[in-house]
Amino acid sequence: MNANHASPDLRRFIALYACANIGVVMVFIPLLTLILPIKVNAIDPDNKVVLLSAILCIGGVMASISNIISGWLSDRTFQRQGHRFGQIFMGLIATILSFYIFWCANDWVSLIIAIIIFQLSLNLLYAPMAALLTDYIPDQNKGRVAAYLNMGVPMASFVVAVLALTIFDTEAARLSAIALLLLLMVLPLLWLPRLGKIPPTVQNDQLITALPVSEDADPVYMPDLRWAWISRFFIQFSGAMLFGYIVYYLQDIVGYAAIFPDETVDQGVGILNILAIPFGITAGLGTGYISDHIGVRRPFLYGTAASIALALAMLAYIPSWPLVIFAFTLFSAAIAAFQTIDTALVTQIIAHSPKRARIMGYMNLTNTLPTIITPALALILSSNSLPNQVIINLLTLSASLAAFAIFAISRIKSVK
Repeated sequence: MNANHASPDLRRFIALYACANIGVVMVFIPLLTLILPIKVNAIDPDNKVVLLSAILCIGGVMASISNIISGWLSDRTFQRQGHRFGQIFMGLIATILSFYIFWCANDWVSLIIAIIIFQLSLNLLYAPMAALLTDYIPDQNKGRVAAYLNMGVPMASFVVAVLALTIFDTEAARLSAIALLLLLMVLPLLWLPRLGKIPPTVQNDQLITALPVSEDADPVYMPDLRWAWISRFFIQFSGAMLFGYIVYYLQDIVGYAAIFPDETVDQGVGILNILAIPFGITAGLGTGYISDHIGVRRPFLYGTAASIALALAMLAYIPSWPLVIFAFTLFSAAIAAFQTIDTALVTQIIAHSPKRARIMGYMNLTNTLPTIITPALALILSSNSLPNQVIINLLTLSASLAAFAIFAISRIKSVK
């Protein structure tokens, strides 16, 4: 069965699930990559790199812990109730309330508290949503559905561009816009199960019957899952570095204000994201569909990891505006494709485990740990290097790790 021949209920579920997942990503990326750096710069412009790094580090710790706990709660709820949608609703409301707390923060202490609350709330929402892919989607559809889900990254770039370039020129307007967007994207998914339209799958039946958890279902004892974790961590490290510091990269290394004196660096970030959007969407969807059709995953991961390494090396050592546009676009397309195929590969490995939401929580550490390690490294390097050199060093390290990811991918054996 493929997506084109799936039942109407399954197609409806896929559409609403994709919209909800995209909505979550379209909210947290703009907040962390645009709204937060600008707020930090307004609070303490002289120590912006150090303060932003500290906030991202603390937020990453909270995200790591809360995602695993939320995944554990979600598995328990699923086994008792047969769905995860109650927790998703609670996370939705908590996340929207956290935007108001963020807006009220006016010094570095209150801003740190606001980010902690935001991460706790977001992961209460996101952990159960991530497990829905393994709950309801057959293996032969996972690549294309993962492609739909990962459209959130390029679509988040569009949101960043809109917030940077249009009438959303105040923090209150930007936060209100992403709160409304999140509500509109997630609520339809919560409406669907009330009609009893969620289609059961083999994987879902297995979880409801509470199959015993074998040792092989635990990530500690699964070599393939360990190598998948390592490769994803290396790639996500590069994403956390680039997206977390892109504002300062354009401002201090590229010298955007000197090149375009009538524009702000916010607009430069918006331009980059607008140009990258179609390539990210096309790469994610194209690789997802082709991968499902030919039944292989790893060759796509090799190519995308190599492309990411090349793009980061170009950004580190050739920071001219035309090449920055090319490298950022290549990076955006490659990471969208990598995330699509990697998501499909991982969910195939854990498809029959009753602990899948919890395992996805461990896998989510590949997203959250880079947000801890990257700013921590920036803090360490800042004590011995100029701020510009810190960013160059982080770009170089990220390129090297992306290249090492190719070796980790080669060690995965159970999925082609």
